[in-house]
Amino acid sequence: MKERDIYFHKECERADEHIKSFQNTYKDVLEKKQNEVTAKEYSTGSKRLHRGFYCPSLILDIIVGNCKRGKLLKHLTLQSKPNYQYGFNKDHQLIISKNYSPEFFNEIELIEYVGNTTRSCIFQEKSTFEPIGMSECSYDDSGNILTYTYFAVGTINHRVVEFFKEEYTYSDDSFHVKREEYYEKHYFSDEFDFFLDDNKLLKTYKSNGVEYPVSVKRKIRKY
Repeated sequence: MKERDIYFHKECERADEHIKSFQNTYKDVLEKKQNEVTAKEYSTGSKRLHRGFYCPSLILDIIVGNCKRGKLLKHLTLQSKPNYQYGFNKDHQLIISKNYSPEFFNEIELIEYVGNTTRSCIFQEKSTFEPIGMSECSYDDSGNILTYTYFAVGTINHRVVEFFKEEYTYSDDSFHVKREEYYEKHYFSDEFDFFLDDNKLLKTYKSNGVEYPVSVKRKIRKY
């Protein structure tokens, strides 16, 4: 077995163990998180993006077609159609994310903080535990994201079947991203260089030697 395959299976097993640990406790954890919420926000327009507006990735909605981060709603009205609700604790840490899009069957994500890392479990809001996925992120002391990993759970056996990982390195006016995707017997990787303008907004990015403009006006999101 190739070293890459060994790594894939070990990471899947590790994620499966964490997800399994939620099976008997997720209701208690959910209730605890809900009691810790001191502020809520809502977003709309997100499409095919983990956690919507607050997706940990700095780049997914830029490099992937038909993938949108959406926008925060300043006010909720009768005409508002939010597809995400976010719950924050007293330290303004995002601890609950709820996806209300019909095609996602009311997904809930519970987020834990340990030092400069976060780990979450995503599941469907049903009478039984229906896991969807898991995410892990690490950050430097300045709040810049260093790694972001998302594990996807299969619908048949409820085990992790694939995952992707992003690794970030930074300089004064740019940052580099190595992105890897792991599937059973399949592997894909790519690398991107993102460049900032004088106002520290994303300006362009380079992939495979070709430079592209960044249409969204966005600063690097901090932890």
